[in-house]
Amino acid sequence: MRPLPRKIQWKNEQRPRAKRKVKKPEAPPQNIVEQEVIEEQVERGEEQALVPAAVGRWLAPIIAQEVAPVMVVLDHVSNGYRELLLPMACQDDVLQRAINAVAAQHLAGRDSKLKSVAESERSAVISRLRHNSLQTSADLVFNVSTWATLIVLLVGETITGSTEYSYLLQTLMCLAQNIGRVEHTAANSFLMQQTHMFQLLGLPMLGETQGIDALQLPIEQYLDWTVYDLPPESQHHRVLSLSRLAFMKASQIYLGRATIDQDQWAHLESLKEIVNQVDPDEPGAHALVWVCFMAAADSTDPEHRRFFTDRLIRVYAKTRFRNISAAIDSLPALWSLQGSGRWTEELIRLSPTLVM
Repeated sequence: MRPLPRKIQWKNEQRPRAKRKVKKPEAPPQNIVEQEVIEEQVERGEEQALVPAAVGRWLAPIIAQEVAPVMVVLDHVSNGYRELLLPMACQDDVLQRAINAVAAQHLAGRDSKLKSVAESERSAVISRLRHNSLQTSADLVFNVSTWATLIVLLVGETITGSTEYSYLLQTLMCLAQNIGRVEHTAANSFLMQQTHMFQLLGLPMLGETQGIDALQLPIEQYLDWTVYDLPPESQHHRVLSLSRLAFMKASQIYLGRATIDQDQWAHLESLKEIVNQVDPDEPGAHALVWVCFMAAADSTDPEHRRFFTDRLIRVYAKTRFRNISAAIDSLPALWSLQGSGRWTEELIRLSPTLVM
């Protein structure tokens, strides 16, 4: 067993945000009949029947139907959140509780009374992770269970538009560097792809130095979450190819602002032409949030600003993930820096949310 390289740090963000006691979640439904009853409740919109005073029911249907589709590019082709992490949670009480917390965070967007429930569950999960991080065995810290739980918690940060995501993201990066060799399974491959996604899109939000380091990596290797096993004739190849091209172009725009700081109208016009080839209503269009935010932040041309902001608004109208509305609200402050400073330096201050 290798020694623990360094303990994961849990700072302000990990302090419990609610003092009320939280009941331990019940086990997932043990039979198909009970699962179908819960799914019927979800379909009828009976969210409150699923979320009592404390989260005590298995809220997998909420994640499967409303959250998981937003977190991958092509939901109907494959979705590791629904197909891999939810089954894994049936054998992992910490991951199960994290999933319940994120489901409650999502439902709180429609019923504010559930916000305290979500915060209590989130705090309980983070407290458990913090307890594990204090153990002397590396295997109790750097393991697949913690890995999956951190990914799920970060999904919750995108739902809420939380400004407290940074320590979870930094902890995920620490875990990814120290977890070592893991068994080659579909779940582990999916977790690595999602880690690459959070790394590529999240680190530029934390600071210019981290953003430069992240985006100067071989970007094709970190876009593996946009790769699907599709037949050659699939119509989805087009949107996937355009999406990868858009992410590479948006990365170049960020790096151009952070390093050269010159006019980038031509690059923005080129990116606009790429994004415009993806219909806002076609599968995969919702995945371009980070692309459009980076482009909007760098735009000086009113038409570019309008185009990229409108794409963000259209995605938010569908997903209701509050990181998007927070990103849109931050744009005027970022635009005010043009001519006097680099917006890439001020993202963590003016747009302190996980935009993706």
